[in-house]
Amino acid sequence: EPETPCDKFTLVKKVNVTIPSDYNHSTHLTTFCAENREKFYGYNDLITDENFARVSHKLIPSKTYTVKIFGITTGEQVTSDECLTKYREEKAYLVGAQGVSVVWKQQRKKLPKGKWYVSFDEKENLPFAGGFHRVPDVAAHSHGDFHFDLGSFEDDWYDYYCLLCFCDEETSEPSTLG
Repeated sequence: EPETPCDKFTLVKKVNVTIPSDYNHSTHLTTFCAENREKFYGYNDLITDENFARVSHKLIPSKTYTVKIFGITTGEQVTSDECLTKYREEKAYLVGAQGVSVVWKQQRKKLPKGKWYVSFDEKENLPFAGGFHRVPDVAAHSHGDFHFDLGSFEDDWYDYYCLLCFCDEETSEPSTLG
């Protein structure tokens, strides 16, 4: 049995993403949707610039981030507060829907299939819809399709979810585990 919430997470891999030089936080999701919506099996209409305008960390144009992908340990379930504790432990930036969209665009071929990739923010920055604060995720289905959707902050997260932790770029080449 894990002793602390952070023991419930396992590093899956690290990837680097570089934010485009023309990145604009206030229009990114509209542009992303226009360019990529048809590439998704499903796309939640609530993923909009308006709904995700508030974010703890706006991505910085031309900056390279190392994204640490942490899976929830097999057989475990965690709360959103435990996820936020892991982000703090990793000194990761909370980047919301914009972050998961950049990872999908640049690194989708490197994402292990059969997992759902979530990009958290503080509860008060997440849009409230359908009775829940909504956390953006991209599901990478085992058959190759992707789904851009929203989970619920108030629900638990299971071992098919992975956290996308945007961190300052590591100077060495990121490792590819597993």
